Amino acid sequence: GRCDQVMSEGVFVIGVGITSVFNTGVNQAAIAPFAEDPFIAIISLQVLASLLALCSTTDAFIAWTFTAFPSSAKLAFLVFGPMFDLKLFWLYGLIFKRRVVVALGVSLFIVVALLCWRIPPEVFDSNEKIGAAKIDGPSMVDALP
Repeated sequence: GRCDQVMSEGVFVIGVGITSVFNTGVNQAAIAPFAEDPFIAIISLQVLASLLALCSTTDAFIAWTFTAFPSSAKLAFLVFGPMFDLKLFWLYGLIFKRRVVVALGVSLFIVVALLCWRIPPEVFDSNEKIGAAKIDGPSMVDALP
């Protein structure tokens, strides 16, 4: 209802604020070395996702601004952040022993990193081409007699 909409709008505004601070306050040349190697880029964005502890609604908005990073690193950011961040580390610690929480975090970190690292870059390129083909290709109106 209305409460959900107001909450979503508030989270969106927070995401816009974080994105603008990141784009203007962080020297893009300083983060370039982290974006060059795909595996380092994945690890970097996973660490950032766990430290930011954002709502998954704003994660995609923020990941979109990481233009220097490969798509596999953005995917790792989007997958790992909602599964394990500082807030969830604390919440999991209320239920499980610290050793279990650390093991869970390390395991998730490694599995997500390896899975995202093994995705060939062509997978992301083909999605962009498919989207372009749908826009530029013949429409259903052209196929009508």
